[in-house]
Amino acid sequence: MRLERVTTQYDSAQDRFRVLGSTPDGETLALWLTQRLFIRVIRFLLEWLEEESADSAEVRRPDNPQVKSSLQNFAQQGASASMQVTEPVEPQAKTQSFLMAEVDIRKNDQHVVLVFKLPEDELAEVPFDATQLRQWLHIIFSQWQVAEWPLDIWPLWMRQAEEESEQDSSSASFH
Repeated sequence: MRLERVTTQYDSAQDRFRVLGSTPDGETLALWLTQRLFIRVIRFLLEWLEEESADSAEVRRPDNPQVKSSLQNFAQQGASASMQVTEPVEPQAKTQSFLMAEVDIRKNDQHVVLVFKLPEDELAEVPFDATQLRQWLHIIFSQWQVAEWPLDIWPLWMRQAEEESEQDSSSASFH
């Protein structure tokens, strides 16, 4: 089944992340991820973003690591800035909850799909393009800091983009 929308949040009582997803027919699933599993997933997703950006026509595979980092930082800031606030997925009385032991990841040049393996050979899939993935990682990174989990899995470009994003938002004014 395909999850159309997801809300990802750290739960301090469980010391885990919960991904609440809604299906096209209105069902919700709660998928729980441990730190160990989530680190593996995040590392793969960050590598895919770096490969995807390097393969794009705009980047032309620069050899300088600082240039690569700056390009990733810029792309991350752009994705974070373009996020739109939406209603979170809320658990329902019939929400099924699963502790994930395995997550497969399918990828091609333009998309990555998280495939959560559920009991009885069922699958829950969440597709992302590069911008959507960057936006989701922005949310995860913020919650990761709330969790006080080690930040060493996050590349420098991600941490810098988040710091710059926080500085921009702290100086913004709203009417």
